[in-house]
Amino acid sequence: TSLFESLDGGRTWRGVQRPLAGHPAPLPIGHTTAAELTSSGHVGVIDSLGRAYIDTATGTSQDASLLTISEPNRPLHGLHFTGSHWIACGAQGELITSLDGIHWSDAVVPLSPTAQRLCHWQAISQIGERIWVCGQPGSIVLTSDDCGSTWQVRHTGQTLPLSALQFIDHNRGWATGPMGLVLATRDGGHSWYAQRSSARRLGMLA
Repeated sequence: TSLFESLDGGRTWRGVQRPLAGHPAPLPIGHTTAAELTSSGHVGVIDSLGRAYIDTATGTSQDASLLTISEPNRPLHGLHFTGSHWIACGAQGELITSLDGIHWSDAVVPLSPTAQRLCHWQAISQIGERIWVCGQPGSIVLTSDDCGSTWQVRHTGQTLPLSALQFIDHNRGWATGPMGLVLATRDGGHSWYAQRSSARRLGMLA
């Protein structure tokens, strides 16, 4: 397994296991890129091969299976449980949703097919019904005000890729990227400003 858990505040770690025929066994997934733990204690995991392992009814292996939910050339990078459904995101504009972790469908975003294929989504954040998705290019962030039913594109005013974002309420959030970039918003992602950034250009002499 490539998923680990700690039961003592991070001092020690062990591979996550699930019952298999009455005996503990490692999760049957490797190359993990993201994991999510729901409030009910169920685990969702995705990997770089486009596979997902998501506990459903009782959290046992009999209720979960290893499924291919994305093509291998569209690896997944982000996974999130909204409280009612799952959202996964990744390369070539992959943004998919599922109610049960088994059947997945494409989310409809306001980008042309060509523009969407150039996107590589990395991270998902949620407060209430509002969801944000960021990645590459970092010039845009996807936002939803209805828990992912519809999506809008917001512009950040910069081009560096974004690797993570976090909101603490409906208005205040941050996104981070390379070269020390920290973007901030105070209006729920409608507008962004650089709270910290260092060099924007890199030169090399050989």
